[in-house]
Amino acid sequence: MDAFAVTPIQKLSPRQMQIAALLVEGKNAAQIATLLSIGRETVISHIRVACRKMGVSNRVQLIVMIARWQVMEEVQNES
Repeated sequence: MDAFAVTPIQKLSPRQMQIAALLVEGKNAAQIATLLSIGRETVISHIRVACRKMGVSNRVQLIVMIARWQVMEEVQNES
């Protein structure tokens, strides 16, 4: 593997990552919009772009990928 290769997760903007993490916590678009003081449609737009960047076709797949990444980060931090 190329040491300089960018993983799909690294392609997400900080806001997209924040929204994806809230999805993993079980929040829906309306709840995320309220928490972040942004519009629901803006949240949905961020989710769509994050899905495209991660190479997945829906938010469930996005949630699974982000959750797996979070677990891998925790394991690496424990080492």
